[in-house]
Amino acid sequence: MFDRRAFLILSGSLLSVPATTALAVDAEARLIERFYASIQQVMKLAAGQSVAARAQTLSGPVNATFDIATMTRLAVGSEWSRMSGGQQGAIRQAFGRFLVATYAKRIEGYSGERFEVTPATEQRRTGRLVRTRIVEASGTTAIDYVVSGGRAIDVYLNGAVSELASRRAEFESLLASGGPAALQQGLQERTQRLLAG
Repeated sequence: MFDRRAFLILSGSLLSVPATTALAVDAEARLIERFYASIQQVMKLAAGQSVAARAQTLSGPVNATFDIATMTRLAVGSEWSRMSGGQQGAIRQAFGRFLVATYAKRIEGYSGERFEVTPATEQRRTGRLVRTRIVEASGTTAIDYVVSGGRAIDVYLNGAVSELASRRAEFESLLASGGPAALQQGLQERTQRLLAG
């Protein structure tokens, strides 16, 4: 079973069986299909694993699917250029771990959900949009991925809620409270809470 709302909002973002309606033609769609296949495998084992164990399994697929460096830079916004290389690297690493832990926490098991990936992608200003949806007995939820340079850089819930936009608001608050160190610490603390859950 999967916490769909939590997974989707990706503080979050996604989750379930990667059943596609057709063979994807575009590389971007295949990228998301592979990610869903990895998620499916973890879902089938989730009931007997800790969040930390699931995170270890998901680390590779998440990092192969998402452009963590670009996502971190975009989420931080204009403050990024004012940080030192060391600060940027530390925050990028902390965000990557947080993203993995978020996915691991939201996967609770498998209860018949399936993912459908639209074979054709759409060109957008920031990249190509891959449309997908989670189909459950209770209904369907749309999840769209923006893919640029071979990896995803944003996720949209129901075509409207941007992962990066929600992160940017959170990051701005942490940066205002204590600069890069506060953002790094905040991400690390959230990751630890997720992994301990």
